[in-house]
Amino acid sequence: YTSALDTGNRVRGLSTADLEVDNFFGLYRIPFDSYNTQAIEIERGPNSIIFGSGSPAGIVNQDRIQATADKLAGEAEIQVSSWGGQRETFGLNIPLIKDRLAIYVAQMYDSEGFEQKPSYDYTRREYAAFTLYPSRTTRRSSRAASRSTITTPTTRTASRRPTM
Repeated sequence: YTSALDTGNRVRGLSTADLEVDNFFGLYRIPFDSYNTQAIEIERGPNSIIFGSGSPAGIVNQDRIQATADKLAGEAEIQVSSWGGQRETFGLNIPLIKDRLAIYVAQMYDSEGFEQKPSYDYTRREYAAFTLYPSRTTRRSSRAASRSTITTPTTRTASRRPTM
């Protein structure tokens, strides 16, 4: 997923859509990624003003995955692409105390290869979510994420003097 801030995609033709994570507005410069996404909501026009942060251009909201205390579940995925690219994702939901406490952890590693060498783009992300049910009607959640990216270093060309 590429951010609307990066591409200038418009939802209603007014401006770029605001990006929200878990229904909270912020200056999110980290693009959404599917490894920790439960749902994407696109709100346009009056809906974004009534139910969102008030952007007339629209809102794109990412709902991140929450830990669930009722079942143990996990998934792993590996993809390969041209020029040495690969993507690895892993997610695991662990109920620590049945129907009371759970943790969800996920990790993503993405390396993009390019035809022109040397060029590369490595991204590593980690995500964790905790959910506590102190009673049957109350739920407490907490989430944390991190990202590191390494891209192709810029090269400097040496200036040459004209030869006679």
